[in-house]
Amino acid sequence: ILENSPWNLVARVASEQGSLGGLDIEPNIKRVYLDEEVGSHLFGYTSEVNRRDIKIAEKKGEKYEPGDIIGRYGLEKAWEKQLRGIDGYEFSVVDALGRKIIDQEQGVLDLFERSTPPSPGKNLVLTIDRDLQIAASNAMGDMNGSVVAIDPRTGEILAMHSQPGFDANILMDDPKYWKEIISNPLNPLRNKAIQDHFPPGSTFKPIPLLAGLEKKIINEKTKFFCHGSLDFGNKTYHCHKKTGHGWVDLYRSLEQSCDVYFYHLAQKISVDAFSEVARWFGMGSKTSIKLNNEVPGLVPTKEWKRKRFGRKWQKGETLTTAIGQSYNLTTPIQLAVAYAAITNGGKLFRPFLVSRVEEQTGEVSKEYTAELLESHAIPERSVDMIKKGLFRVVNKKGGTGYWFVRSDKTQISGKSGTTQVVRLKKEDLFKPCKDLPYKKRHHAWFVGFAPYEKPEIVVAVLGQHACSGSSSAGPVVKKVIEKWFEKKEPLAGRS
Repeated sequence: ILENSPWNLVARVASEQGSLGGLDIEPNIKRVYLDEEVGSHLFGYTSEVNRRDIKIAEKKGEKYEPGDIIGRYGLEKAWEKQLRGIDGYEFSVVDALGRKIIDQEQGVLDLFERSTPPSPGKNLVLTIDRDLQIAASNAMGDMNGSVVAIDPRTGEILAMHSQPGFDANILMDDPKYWKEIISNPLNPLRNKAIQDHFPPGSTFKPIPLLAGLEKKIINEKTKFFCHGSLDFGNKTYHCHKKTGHGWVDLYRSLEQSCDVYFYHLAQKISVDAFSEVARWFGMGSKTSIKLNNEVPGLVPTKEWKRKRFGRKWQKGETLTTAIGQSYNLTTPIQLAVAYAAITNGGKLFRPFLVSRVEEQTGEVSKEYTAELLESHAIPERSVDMIKKGLFRVVNKKGGTGYWFVRSDKTQISGKSGTTQVVRLKKEDLFKPCKDLPYKKRHHAWFVGFAPYEKPEIVVAVLGQHACSGSSSAGPVVKKVIEKWFEKKEPLAGRS
C-alpha cells in the first residue's frame, strides 16, 4: 500500500495493528549510496520490476515477481545476478479478518509448505579507491565530463567518475527529481567515461609517433620546421601556435604539442599505419569492462570510409587524423587503457572494477585479477622516447602542462588535448575559447601518469566544453595523482 513510510506512521500502524485486519508492517533492506552523486554512474540504481522485466527474465529462465527490485544501471545492473540473492517464503495462519494467529498448532502449519528464509545476495569488493573517487569529484568542480584512473600494471580501475551525476537515494522515490534528471540537456544519466566518445585531440599524438618509429620513417633526431601552418593541396592546416614553433623534433612535438610536426609525418605514412598502432592499445573497440552500454569509439581506416561513405580516403584526412581530429573518436576509459598500455611497454589489460565476490559470511566465492588481452613487442627504446616526451610536457618549462600539472609531490608525465567541437572560421581560430558560446567551446583532455620510471597510476580526464586541456583537465589529473601518492606515504613510512 505504501513504501518508504515515515517512522511516525509505522509507529501508529503498529499501535493499532490489532484492529487493522490483514495489514502488516514489512521491513525491507534498501540501498543507501553514501556519497550521493559521487560515482553515481558507476554504482547505478535499482527500482521495482515491471511486466517487461518479468517477461525478459522468464525467457532467460529467471524468476521475478511484482514487487521485486532489480538493478537498472551501473554495477547494480551488470552484477544483478550476484547482488540479488534468493527470495524466501513465509506461510502464516490468519483468522477471518486476515490477522495472524500467533499461537498456532503445529498440525495446522503442517498443512503448508515449511517457510523458507531468504538467502541474501553476495557482496562486491571493488577496485575503486573511495578517497580517489571523492578527490576526482572535488577536482572536477562544476565542469562536465569524466575521470578514469587505472593501474597500468593490472587494469584495476581506481576511480571512475562522471558528471553531472544523480543521487540514487532519491532518484526512484521522487518523481519531480526524476523528471529534472531526464530533462537535463547535460544528460546526467549518461556515464561519460564509457558511453560518450569524442575526438581525442593531441592526446592521440603518441600513436602516430609510435607508428612512425615502427615504420622507421622518423627517429628521435628527425626534425620538421613549423611556420605556424602548412599548406597541403588547396587547404591550409594550422598549428595551435600562430607564430609557429621553428624546428621541432620528436620530443618537442609532444612537449609543445606542435601540430605541424604531425602534418609532416602524416604526409609520409598511411592512415592505416596509425590505425594499426591505435588498435594495439585498444582504441576503436570496447574495453569489455563489466558495465552496460559501453561504446566502441572509432579508429578510421581507408576501408572503413569506403564502406561507410562510399568514398575514397583523402590524404588531407590523414593530416587531421594525426592530431586526433577527423573521424577519430574515443572514450575516457579507452584513453586511460591506451596510455596504460603505452607506459607499461605494450601490455593491454582488460579493465576491471570488482576484485572479488564474497558471501555474506565473508567467504570469497570469486576472485578477479589482471587479465592480459594482448601484448605487443614495442621496442623499449620507442617507449622510452614517448615517455620522455610526455615527461617534458609537464616538467620542462615551455611544456603545455608545465604551469598546470607539474607537482612537487611526484613526477607526473602526460599529454594535453584540446578538440574543436565545431569548424571555426579562419578569423575565429585564435580567439579566446571562452568568448565562444558554451556549446561551441572546445573539449579539454589530459592524460597523466606517475611515477615516471614504473608508472602505477594513469588518469584520463575529459572536460566537456572546458576549452583547454592543460588548464582545465590538467589540474584534475594532478590532484587525483597527488591524492594517490599522498595516501601511500604513511604506508611507506611504516614499512
